Amino acid sequence: MLQKQGSTTGTVADTYASVLTIPKFQWYEKIVIHIRNTGVSNALKYKVLAYGNNGGDLYEEIPAETSLGTETTTTIKIANTAYATLDIQMVKDTTATTYAIEYCMKG
Repeated sequence: MLQKQGSTTGTVADTYASVLTIPKFQWYEKIVIHIRNTGVSNALKYKVLAYGNNGGDLYEEIPAETSLGTETTTTIKIANTAYATLDIQMVKDTTATTYAIEYCMKG
């Protein structure tokens, strides 16, 4: 069984930017992603783009743009898909804030 896990942290930008890209996702059947707004006073917005082809241009937003309040964590679960690449993008809501992402994939 394949398994991969990882994490990243950072500060959101003024415009949507990729904060984590997971290529070759098609090798895995399930993923759990935890996204936390680690800031104490500002919200952020995020979206997950799921591409059908590594290096492709066509994607589905899963979820579409979603706001995440201060010191809040959300969980995204994806199972039994054929997505090739996942790309998590974030933008500040009003003022810059920080984030943390952890994920685990199994195939």
